Amino acid sequence: MEIGLAFSIGIVIGLIVGAIAIGFFLERRRARDREQAAAALAQDRELAVAALAQDRERAADAFKSMALEQLDSTKSNLIKATNEKLDEFTKPLDKLKETTDKLEGAYRESSLRVENLGEKVGELTGLLGSNQARGGWAEQQVLQLIGSMGLIEDVDYTRQDKSSLSDDSRPDFTFRLPDKKVVNLDVKFPWANYAKYLESEGDDEEQRLRVKKDFYRDVKNHINAVHERGYANPQGGTVDFALIYIPNEGIFRTMHLDGESQVFEEAMKKKIVLCSPITLYAILSMIRQAVENFNMSERAGELQKHFLEFRKQWENYSVKVEALGRDLRLAQNKYDEIVGVRERQLMKPVDNILTTNVETLED
Repeated sequence: MEIGLAFSIGIVIGLIVGAIAIGFFLERRRARDREQAAAALAQDRELAVAALAQDRERAADAFKSMALEQLDSTKSNLIKATNEKLDEFTKPLDKLKETTDKLEGAYRESSLRVENLGEKVGELTGLLGSNQARGGWAEQQVLQLIGSMGLIEDVDYTRQDKSSLSDDSRPDFTFRLPDKKVVNLDVKFPWANYAKYLESEGDDEEQRLRVKKDFYRDVKNHINAVHERGYANPQGGTVDFALIYIPNEGIFRTMHLDGESQVFEEAMKKKIVLCSPITLYAILSMIRQAVENFNMSERAGELQKHFLEFRKQWENYSVKVEALGRDLRLAQNKYDEIVGVRERQLMKPVDNILTTNVETLED
């Protein structure tokens, strides 16, 4: 009995010890498995981190490459657009520069012509001796100016022509305009008191002012005289103004800047235009351009007239050709009928004759 109890207790103890041993073994195994799993997880994490880093690096490289490509494309498009815009701005600037160069060239040419006139003027006081000498000098200036412009006497202008006036007055120059209009020019400018004014340099100021007033009085009297001669006579074929030539830029500028003179106001009231060498050149240039434009317009009108006549004759020609075509088509139809239907109808009796038996005829 005691032996059996001891044996049972031994078995129980053995089972307990075995269970403890098995539990300890299993716990160690689970710990080892956990360590291995943790190590594997750590290794997987390291691999994942490394892969993620590589993917991030590749993505960064790809993004950088795409960004560079996009930047290059954007830069190219921007450069192209900028060049196109620059071309748009440059072309008008080039045209403006070309126009400016032409204007500068024309201005230089005009200045040279005026300077040439000025050089030929010489000393002004030396040429103010007599009225005849002064008038001849101014007239030569105008002749040289209009000659440099290519104007032809008796074609573009006349001298001492009274055809547009009702009395015996003879303008120094008469320039022809379109539509059978003319503009008259007087070159007999009053110089005497202006010469005295120049010679009075350094004299008493009151005396100089008196001489200057006398000069302005002479100019106004000359304006009235030109007005009374009827140089501006629209009923006689002129424009509604006449020209008075002042053959010196200095005098013209002095008169223009002197507010006390009122010379230009007086001239405008009398339908008179005062002009210096430069302003006369500008006026004659406009006159010449107007004449050329008018002549071109007349030639265009003549060309249009000829074209209308040609169109009329062409329409008549077309009508005749169309009628001839109808007649030809009718003749063709008649011909087709003759060589077609009529010929076949004509050949039927002939065929009958040829096929008829001669013996039948004898019977």
